[in-house]
Amino acid sequence: MKNLLVSKVIFFLILFYFFIPGQSSASQITFFDYEYDHAIDMSETGSLWKDQYEWIRIDYDSIDWESINSATLSIKLSDDFDLFPAFEFAQIEQIETDIFPGLFVEEVDSKSPSWYWNIDAVSYLNIGDSTNTLDILLQAEQGDFEYHNARLIVDYNETNEPVPEPATVLLLVIGLTWLIMYRKKFKKIDIAG
Repeated sequence: MKNLLVSKVIFFLILFYFFIPGQSSASQITFFDYEYDHAIDMSETGSLWKDQYEWIRIDYDSIDWESINSATLSIKLSDDFDLFPAFEFAQIEQIETDIFPGLFVEEVDSKSPSWYWNIDAVSYLNIGDSTNTLDILLQAEQGDFEYHNARLIVDYNETNEPVPEPATVLLLVIGLTWLIMYRKKFKKIDIAG
């Protein structure tokens, strides 16, 4: 009798596992503009070797995303202290097609590379494609500084692949067959005993 109870529990656990609709699980991933940090000189005048504008491209793969919980964009900058000792200001001029996305100018006041801005980037991301790019235009508003990298942290829900129908039916048939055979075995034992 105890074995019959165990077999019923196993049977219902199998049913419960395979007939629950696909559940999503939360995951987090980080994408960067560069694999390793660089030091790109930027200046408000764009003179000589320094750029006034820098296009930043972050490639990301969202093929397995069902939805996005949060997405944060940050940019790593440092003050080079070369020409002007202070008053270095950076601005994000554009994100995707959104010109002047309402971001404030940030003062680059750290000699060591530091992350600036924590921009909510959910509205700029696409779901369901393996070849996406997030484009950002960084401007040297005043003074000169170094651009090192950009980071996009995405917290998303990933859908589990549904179990293929033939495999589910096959498992159900095997489980039912096993349960019937097991039950017949116990009936024979009860009759004989």
